Amino acid sequence: MIRDKNKISEVLQSQWDRYEGFLNHYSALVRMLGIVDEMKDPLSDIPKILVEETGFDTCYYIYLQGNSITEGFFSLFRERPDIDIDIIKKLNNNSLFTSVHNNINGYSRLYIYPQTDRNKIKGFIVLGKRYVKEGDNISIKEIDLICNFYNKLHKVFLSRVSETESDGDLLFPEFSLSSHFPYPLIFVDNQGKIVHLNEKARHLLHVDRYPLIGVDIKDIFTGIDFGNSVEQQSKTQELQFKTEDRHFVYEIDIYPVTNNTGDVVYRGIILRDVTELKLMHEASLFREKLETLGMLAAGIAHDFNNMLTGILGYASMLKSSLKGNERLFRYTEVIERSAGRAASLTKQLLNFARKHERPSSEFDLHIVIEDSLLLFCESLKGIEIEKDLSASNIIIEGDESEFQHIFLNLFINAKEAMDGKGLLRVSTRNQSIDGKNYICITVEDTGKGIDEAAKANIFKPHFSTKGTRSNLGIGLYRVHKTIKKYGGFIEVESEKDKGTRFYLYIPCNDNFKNQTVVIENTKEGNRESFNRKKILVVDDEEFIGEMFALISERIGADVVYCNNGHDALNHIRDNKFDCVVLDIIMPGMKGDEVLARIRQMGIDVDVIVSSGYMSEDQRDRVKQFGVKYFLDKPFTDQKILDSLEAVLFN
Repeated sequence: MIRDKNKISEVLQSQWDRYEGFLNHYSALVRMLGIVDEMKDPLSDIPKILVEETGFDTCYYIYLQGNSITEGFFSLFRERPDIDIDIIKKLNNNSLFTSVHNNINGYSRLYIYPQTDRNKIKGFIVLGKRYVKEGDNISIKEIDLICNFYNKLHKVFLSRVSETESDGDLLFPEFSLSSHFPYPLIFVDNQGKIVHLNEKARHLLHVDRYPLIGVDIKDIFTGIDFGNSVEQQSKTQELQFKTEDRHFVYEIDIYPVTNNTGDVVYRGIILRDVTELKLMHEASLFREKLETLGMLAAGIAHDFNNMLTGILGYASMLKSSLKGNERLFRYTEVIERSAGRAASLTKQLLNFARKHERPSSEFDLHIVIEDSLLLFCESLKGIEIEKDLSASNIIIEGDESEFQHIFLNLFINAKEAMDGKGLLRVSTRNQSIDGKNYICITVEDTGKGIDEAAKANIFKPHFSTKGTRSNLGIGLYRVHKTIKKYGGFIEVESEKDKGTRFYLYIPCNDNFKNQTVVIENTKEGNRESFNRKKILVVDDEEFIGEMFALISERIGADVVYCNNGHDALNHIRDNKFDCVVLDIIMPGMKGDEVLARIRQMGIDVDVIVSSGYMSEDQRDRVKQFGVKYFLDKPFTDQKILDSLEAVLFN
């Protein structure tokens, strides 16, 4: 028994070296068998195999055919051979046996194996190693074994080629034609074992070291279905396929290959990559869901905003009459603030639901961030939010909804990374990179972080660390795609269990650098110097008409109320009004139709359009009828006063 620990270590290392060498030689032999079995030209692959499976760094393969020479070459250092046939023949000296030479043409060691047939040299396998370190142990006997094995295989290959040429046809012509096919194509036998792959299939499956001949296709494509083994109908199905760094979706066509008697001997499998089509389909479904959400939200918001208008409007009126009672005044303020917050949430929801319909326009990036956080804050009960929106020149020209999707995706990821509890920081700053000005948006969480392997793939389509999700990883892919669309880029910093920081860089738009939005205050007129004004309020909610009547008293105006479009038209036809307040969404005749009828009658009265939900297209349509004033629900008494004064006293 060996008791010396050093001796034991040496024995174990020696055993391991022999085992590792055996694996390399086995790998080389299997790969050579695959080349010959598939009737492939060995010159393109043998040099690469011998370099990868031995300790040499260069292989020069030469085959002599009469007066012509066929060559193959592979090296870790050069693209072309740097030793010629004359030198090789001189070193070989017509020997039928292997020779090893040192310090030749820049090679520390040069191995020459002559390929022979009936004691005639037919070619050479030359292996070179430029640098030999102390301890490098290349067994020449083992290299001889590999080269001798290949020499015999090559004879088999040449005899098969000769038989094929004399027969005038290949044994399986469909295999040779497959090399010209535009898609990956795999042939399997009736047991599902792979018998042939074309080059595109090899590239797809990364077959560069070990052949897949004889491997069960179901071990590669889980869930593939061939149906009945004798069935002669073609089949189509969809399968998902994952490589080390990507997730693909393939549409697979399976068709039978029959012999002369009509029996199915093989099945061909054609693979078409439909990953991008699936992404587009998912994006389309996402848009359809948003459209459905928008329609649902619009219907709910109309009624909800009407109710909020009553709460908020009357609360503001009540507050103005309770200034002498501090306790009741404070209670009313709470009601007003709560109704205002509910109105703000409704507005953000409506904006989100309808933004996908908006054309490109200018928008404030900070407002989009604030809106996104407000929409999401209800689901962040256990998460603290920090904001530092200090960037300037933040007007962006584009689609506002695309940026809202970006932020919502990042916020959702942050929430999931923190398991619903932690700190979310959102900040903006200006930064110049290579002379170009950017807005840098940082979204940072204190969650579990992303490891290096996942970080390299998070922006690839269908990549996800959540294996239970059916629709894999489209969120960050869309974020990355949108940022690139606007000429920006995205960076990510993360460590396992140390949180994640996303940096979004958006180019500044210098056209808006000095732009300032100015909101003019309504000029207060001397109301007593005017005659009493007459206002027509058209709304399906009666309490809104009552509210206008009460508030209009403050400016000396009279209100006529109608709850439908037909009555409104009758009043306008028989009376003269100074202003019409018109709700757009009403049962029966809608507000925009009432407006069109008013203009058709030739009545040029100022109109204030009041609505809890209007798309940009609707606003543009009513503007064509001369509408300049809009009063969005819900509104306070002060907003009503400001709107009426703007119309009646300016």
